Amino acid sequence: MKISCSCGYDIADTSDELSHKAELIADQDWGDLREELARHVDPYAALRRHTAAAVYQCPDCGRLVIQRGRELYWFTPEGPVVPLLYSARGAEWPRSLSGLWFSGRGELVWGSSSAPDDQDSDDLRNFSSWEELKELYDHTFERLLAAGRLRSALITRDGEVVHSWPPEDAGAGG
Repeated sequence: MKISCSCGYDIADTSDELSHKAELIADQDWGDLREELARHVDPYAALRRHTAAAVYQCPDCGRLVIQRGRELYWFTPEGPVVPLLYSARGAEWPRSLSGLWFSGRGELVWGSSSAPDDQDSDDLRNFSSWEELKELYDHTFERLLAAGRLRSALITRDGEVVHSWPPEDAGAGG
């Protein structure tokens, strides 16, 4: 999905872990959400039930747009553009690393943060060589893992998984 801002920027909602998107939960609903989570209810289902709206920030002009149902509500900042919706952890948020090679072309994605101190912000690279893609994937994987900033990693080549992390049996003590 894309939302066109009046400044001309298209605000994209095409993946997870976006630095310009957040979910609004009404203050009145926090108690219900905490109770459901304490009962070990599926956290994603509980969040979906209590999310009042999605919020996006235009990275270009700073406008906020709240999407509630099919309606959009716009708010314009009065001061300088400040990225408001990135992780509370700033540059230290654990991110996903994803590599895809298909039909002689590839891409590597990680980051998607607008934190001013984040060296890995909004990283997306395209490749015409599998070797270059795999080399940067391996380097980025090792760097993010060593820094404790990796949530998950996956690279595929023509539909086959070449590497994934964490290992499937990691929860079983290995």
